[in-house]
Amino acid sequence: MRKFIISLLMLSIMFGGYFSDNFFKFSTIYGSASVSSPYKPQETLKFTGTEIEEETEDVDYDYNFSVGIRKIARFGYEQKLKNFYDGSEKVGNETVTIGAVPGWEYQFKYSDIRQFGNTFSEQEYWLRYVGSWFALKGQYSEFGEEGLTYGQFDLKHRKELGGFDFTSGISFRGHPIVINPEINWQDDFGDAWWDVAYAQGFTDQWYWVDEENGVGDYYWYNPEGELICESDGFFYENLFEGIVQKYHDSFIIDHGWQWESSIALGIDYYKYTDKWWLHAWGTILPIHYGLTEYADVDDRGVDHDIGIILGLRVTPHLGVFTEGRHLSYFSTDEGNNTHYELKAGVNYVFF
Repeated sequence: MRKFIISLLMLSIMFGGYFSDNFFKFSTIYGSASVSSPYKPQETLKFTGTEIEEETEDVDYDYNFSVGIRKIARFGYEQKLKNFYDGSEKVGNETVTIGAVPGWEYQFKYSDIRQFGNTFSEQEYWLRYVGSWFALKGQYSEFGEEGLTYGQFDLKHRKELGGFDFTSGISFRGHPIVINPEINWQDDFGDAWWDVAYAQGFTDQWYWVDEENGVGDYYWYNPEGELICESDGFFYENLFEGIVQKYHDSFIIDHGWQWESSIALGIDYYKYTDKWWLHAWGTILPIHYGLTEYADVDDRGVDHDIGIILGLRVTPHLGVFTEGRHLSYFSTDEGNNTHYELKAGVNYVFF
């Protein structure tokens, strides 16, 4: 994030007039920190003979540290609810294909979070340009709590028809190979499980238990050369599972991100009046082509990213609304990778 901001500042110096008038104008750089008391965990007691010991785990306080820069135009139904940005804002314009205004829009946000005792980071970096007949968008998203991370670049043709915007084009997406963790060590080593251990730096040495009757076994040593067990059976039953996990981890590191291209078809609809408003959008990606060796697209279904914002003023006093988004990316028969948000409510204003 810091490198990106520095790069933007350098570019603004080199191309000052263009960036100040077109790119940085109306943008906001922000940073925020929030701390709150932790939730109270359920009391846990342990009985030991005639004594009772408390084993309730202490939970540290929650926090959220965020930093970012944003330039996002608001639709008619959106209002700036606060005087200052803190990074917690969620608006529909972040995920739509066609923004509220033509030209550049972007958000680059990093958050370090501890919530209910779990520590994770969330990152959302995206840059969008909307023209009269095309739309470009590049993004990197990391939803730390869900464990969903991906990068994406979209190049789409745009066709306006009434309140609808139809888009079609190609989407390049990448993700860490860990999203598809079904790596079978037997594909590389057959039934020779000991070769998996050798590949991770473990070694063995034969020794006789009863040479006269032909009974022997193996000493096993860790990568540092230290003796860790004196039996093949013990090693396989108790330690091999950890060896396989280490193999998976090294496989993931060695092969890095996997990339694929997909056909992307989208539709956006926006209508706003004083009485009601509807903003709906959706993109489906029905056809995929793997660009890297382990981009698993053979059993991939139709990926999608859809959302809706609906508001209705029933009377001058009463209003109802609903907002939602559902994202399903890189899902296969073995796993489903989704991110979703949904909220609905009623407002009644006395005046």
